[in-house]
Amino acid sequence: MTIEQVISDEDQIYRDLQVHLDNQALAYPALKSGAEIRVLKHIFDPEEAKIILYLTYKFEDLDVIFERAKESGISKNDLETILEKMVLKGAIGHREKDGKSQYQCWGFAIGFYEGQVSQLTPEFLQDVQEMADDPVFGLGFVSAKPFQVRTIPIEKSVTSENKISTYDELENLIMNIEGPIGVVECICRQAKQIAGEPCKVTSRLETCMAFGDFAKTFLTRGKGREISKEEALKIYRKNQEEGLVLNSSNAIETEFICSCCGCCCGLLSAHQLMPDPSSFWVNNFHAEIDSDLCVGCQTCVERCQVGAIKFKKSKNLSIINLKKCIGCGNCVAVCPEEAITLVKVENEIIPPQNIDDLYDEIKSNR
Repeated sequence: MTIEQVISDEDQIYRDLQVHLDNQALAYPALKSGAEIRVLKHIFDPEEAKIILYLTYKFEDLDVIFERAKESGISKNDLETILEKMVLKGAIGHREKDGKSQYQCWGFAIGFYEGQVSQLTPEFLQDVQEMADDPVFGLGFVSAKPFQVRTIPIEKSVTSENKISTYDELENLIMNIEGPIGVVECICRQAKQIAGEPCKVTSRLETCMAFGDFAKTFLTRGKGREISKEEALKIYRKNQEEGLVLNSSNAIETEFICSCCGCCCGLLSAHQLMPDPSSFWVNNFHAEIDSDLCVGCQTCVERCQVGAIKFKKSKNLSIINLKKCIGCGNCVAVCPEEAITLVKVENEIIPPQNIDDLYDEIKSNR
């Protein structure tokens, strides 16, 4: 076999993996630049890339996966060894159910990109950025219906009149978590630090959390640390004080809640560039300004992480663009005149019960 053939065969392995990932719940499209292939090569070696082809976006027992994989000639023990290796690399999902290990093929995000927290390299981030900048990739990401994350309003912005549902109430979400809570460093801020662009909103990295089985995946790899529900609420309240946006997995049984800023978060950064991000973003509230109370101090303009509020000098008044507002409530909390309130959207969005149902729904809508 020639060198050219070896290179060609290896490239085909990763192309097969790209096609397989794109056929799961979350899109992973082919790009002209080839950046999507280079990203995969950072995460998976050729042997792992072949094994991923036997996984789906659904959690499955080792025995079920082996029934598909045995055609390759691999033994069950070797299969399990490779799967466990990928779990430790943050490349695939894992959970324990009824005493058995189950494995899941992750998409790029939320998935094996976040799995690389605290092990990022400039080379990997360069390829990720090239991939993310491609409109084909961006369209595939935002076209997921329903979207993977939703915004939870910060506590100080919510009043009894809001009639907030339990799945949008921070304290209720945290106190009803089953299983461990793991706090991890924000991968977006890590990436920005490597690029020499530290966060403008907070100096803290340890701001995001995973829950239950998702938390176990990080904690068993030594990524993050386990904390109590009380400490989780303490951290989130500090995040809210600093103006971070709470973005949760879009399911009633929450897997994670990130605390995001407009300068580092990939999602919020992209959000600011879009003319109508409300067409895909999931939130059950939007902010509303009382023009009779607003004095034009622009505190809300500075606080907004998505550029949804602009100051109109001719009227000495701040104006909210509802196509960009995500209902985070940060502007409500800091308005000195109490001129801003959160208003519930006309048609409340009820999230799927759990992450499994979410991915099933996304897959059915593709």
